[in-house]
Amino acid sequence: MFSLRPKAVEKQWDWANQVAGQPDTAFTAYSAKTAFGESALLLHPVFGKGIVTAVDGKRIEVLFQDGRRKLVHAS
Repeated sequence: MFSLRPKAVEKQWDWANQVAGQPDTAFTAYSAKTAFGESALLLHPVFGKGIVTAVDGKRIEVLFQDGRRKLVHAS
């Protein structure tokens, strides 16, 4: 027996395509007091520009040019 349900496709994250070409006005300054959603663009004072790839309660995973980081945020 087989299922007609489509398999969940995991979103592919690519910093060069999803972050690098965005204008500076598209980014929100990072603050632990700000709530971020998946795909939000943020500007971190140390790590630079990034995109939120996952949200788990008070933690977000952000893809920066030099790799992924887990940060806190307001939930």
